[in-house]
Amino acid sequence: MALLQLERISAQYPGNPEPVLAEISLSLGPRQLLVALGPSGSGKTSLLNLIAGFVEPSAGRITLDGVPVKGPSAERGVVFQDDALL
Repeated sequence: MALLQLERISAQYPGNPEPVLAEISLSLGPRQLLVALGPSGSGKTSLLNLIAGFVEPSAGRITLDGVPVKGPSAERGVVFQDDALL
């Protein structure tokens, strides 16, 4: 069973007709690692924001251990590149 499951997720920001991400699917099991590489503007941060629950996908579904991701949760941690206070 997948620990993290992304099922055909898409992300589109208001006022922008082009999707940032389209039809992304992936499954990660326990002890698996995901590395997001790409040029600036390719959607890496958007993908992480979706997984963290900071942003809802415009289409598709994200689950963590079978539970839908519907916003930030104490069960998920985010370490920012720069210092940040929440």
